[in-house]
Amino acid sequence: MFKLRVFSIIFVLTGVTILTGFGDSALAGGPPPQRGCGITIVKVAPGAGDTDFFPFEVIVDDNEPNTFTLVDGQSDGGPFNLSVIVTELPLEGWRLQNIDCEGDSGISFRIEDDGFRAVCNSDGSFATCTFFNEQASNIPTLSEWGLIAVAGGLVLIGVYFALKRRKAQVGA
Repeated sequence: MFKLRVFSIIFVLTGVTILTGFGDSALAGGPPPQRGCGITIVKVAPGAGDTDFFPFEVIVDDNEPNTFTLVDGQSDGGPFNLSVIVTELPLEGWRLQNIDCEGDSGISFRIEDDGFRAVCNSDGSFATCTFFNEQASNIPTLSEWGLIAVAGGLVLIGVYFALKRRKAQVGA
């Protein structure tokens, strides 16, 4: 019934299930836990293939950080009791565009540049956070265009003075 990775461990203590890390588990997307809260992470990256594994780091209830990966359209998650911090690690050729978190009012969020922190305020609450990525482009920025224009202007000035000098030497 459960398909867990090495870093996902389930402890059963007096009827309370605690997942100390994310990974491929049957808990993802299921009903919220009766004690604590539940979270699902969804990856959306248009144009990404099955070989683009987006790495994440997760810290559940102030335990040690664990990592997991998602491809476009894939989701993963699990329960937490106090808080969970999810950070998307950089992947070459991709840029994190947005993070959208929706769920019960029993979970509060603080969105940051590369992830979020969710705090469980009410047992049984559930939320879904979607990470949107876009392919990084190599289009020059406005400041780079300015440098290109200045360099082009200097080349034209140099050509003008070179031609003027040559004309002066030929006429002398």
